[in-house]
Amino acid sequence: MAKPSSRPCKATNKRRSNHQTASKGARSSVAFLPPMSRVGIQELHKLLDKALPVPMSEVTSETMKRLDARCWEPGLTSQEFRRRYLDACVLKRWQGESETISAADRKAAAYEKLLDSEIRCTETNRLFIGPESLSWSNARIPTHLIGVYKRARRILERLLGRFDWEEFPTCVDFTPGATTEFPRRSSKVSNKWQGGSHITRKAQPYGEAFRRWSQCPSMDLDSEVRRVRGDWPEFQAVEENAVFTVPKRFDTDRTAAKGTTWNNALQKGVGTMVRRRLQRCRDKLLLPDAQVYHGILAKLGSKTGCLVTGDLVGASDSVTVGHVLTFFPEDWCRPMLDVREEYGLMPPDASQQLVRWEKYGSMGNGSTFEVETALFYAIVKACCSSTSLVSVYGDDLIYPQEYHDAVVEAMSFCGFEFNREKTFSGSHPFRESCGAYFHNGVDVKPFYIEKPPRSIGEVIRLHNDVVVWHRSAEPDGPWAAVVEKCRALVPKRFWGPLGVTGTLWCEWDEATPRYRPGFQSWKILAVLQVVESIEDDAYLGRYLSSLWKGKAHDTGQLETVRARQRSRDRGLLTGYPLIDYVYGPDSDGGYTSRVTDRFRCVSVYVDRARWVRLSAQNIELMSRAYFERT
Repeated sequence: MAKPSSRPCKATNKRRSNHQTASKGARSSVAFLPPMSRVGIQELHKLLDKALPVPMSEVTSETMKRLDARCWEPGLTSQEFRRRYLDACVLKRWQGESETISAADRKAAAYEKLLDSEIRCTETNRLFIGPESLSWSNARIPTHLIGVYKRARRILERLLGRFDWEEFPTCVDFTPGATTEFPRRSSKVSNKWQGGSHITRKAQPYGEAFRRWSQCPSMDLDSEVRRVRGDWPEFQAVEENAVFTVPKRFDTDRTAAKGTTWNNALQKGVGTMVRRRLQRCRDKLLLPDAQVYHGILAKLGSKTGCLVTGDLVGASDSVTVGHVLTFFPEDWCRPMLDVREEYGLMPPDASQQLVRWEKYGSMGNGSTFEVETALFYAIVKACCSSTSLVSVYGDDLIYPQEYHDAVVEAMSFCGFEFNREKTFSGSHPFRESCGAYFHNGVDVKPFYIEKPPRSIGEVIRLHNDVVVWHRSAEPDGPWAAVVEKCRALVPKRFWGPLGVTGTLWCEWDEATPRYRPGFQSWKILAVLQVVESIEDDAYLGRYLSSLWKGKAHDTGQLETVRARQRSRDRGLLTGYPLIDYVYGPDSDGGYTSRVTDRFRCVSVYVDRARWVRLSAQNIELMSRAYFERT
């Protein structure tokens, strides 16, 4: 008879490992996710096709236009409009393959739109060539518009003041986005501090001045000593940024540009300076709660009709070099234009390979958002009275209804096009701004389906989206079958209270939480996205980044950080979920982190009070915060 082995079997080791992992506290992770039934997922897709206004594989531009037209029929109540608006929007961000629109078609449409915007920018630059364009003798601009543009220039001069060269270097900072030198997987700030070298020739004097100002010793060392010590490398001239696309709508992608490493940092410095001055102006622009404020104004405009909510088409690609030279103070123009990339390298599948930009900076430029906010605010404010309520957040404009015609004329003559699908004025009771949607004061914000749900995390998201939109845990119509199927596919151990990310929202008597006396709370499991961590060896970069941390942040960003910290501390006391993502090792400890499409189980501890009844009132209180977070 064989002697039994004293070593535990592999299955025992696996169970022991899982048990040890699951007992580490609120941040512990379960080793596996339950497999999804292929048949169940197929049945869910069939039910989803029945609930959607058109099948997922038959999304076309003509169909979406027809659904959108149904929303604007006269005499609709808020509830009727809400349902029709969901039908028109639920597939607008669809990224799956359809019979008529492929991924290649979406990219081609994005490239074509980008090149078309360059043609418009060229015409704008021929009209606006600097302050001399606003001379009263310029017959190419109508006299009444010259007056408006002169007021806009004076507003920007008062708003920005003189360019502060002492403040500028303190605002320079690297961002975690990809650049021409660092792809997304290695674009951590510490890597850029240590190894960043790409910069354009016009911006190189600014980069060298910043290095000397910051007293980096690498400027006084020869190349061999610098290589051994790992100090900053020499600058490498790169004149063009790299264009790429990101998902946007069912029929087109969005173009953006990966800038050169040091140009992005210098652009961030300009953007931070503009942001600080916008936050100090009378109308308090770009504050941390600016989007919430726009939502309140959108609700007010939908009930009274006194405000217009405007949106521009391709605003980032419409701000030109001529706009900067004409409207911004002269001492701001030179640094703004010197730190931008003058050329762009298109992807291999585009029709044109190298473009000389007529625009100031596309998406990816570190100051485009702040610059366009300041410019749009100045022009809109110049069209209105000095006491008028005007608020601008990027390309989202809000201003009084009585000045709508004047604003449209002034903005259109500058080459900016209003988005007819997202600009609302007059007596129609619908307004939209910064992700807030209201019809006669009623929240009608839709949810979006970007691709067919296939994993347990995507099924949970779909269920919660439907529940929040219907304001009820028991939706009516075809969506009821979708909700029931989602509940059948998700095991009970992943059911949790309303508002806890990664759990299927349900009532207390439907869930199966386990009480943990040591935590004085109930334990549930959540399915959260994994943040992938990749180790790097940028030791000097991490040291420089830690020394610089916080110096380049503006007041609004610091307040946002403090607010998030207060919210987290509050969550520890009131039972709010402790985490929203599964993180790898500490992001400041030599790792590059990015949110992936993969999901994993984690333990979350909540208080019994979190299980409130899924009534319409409770869901409405939670819905806005949930949609803002997702």
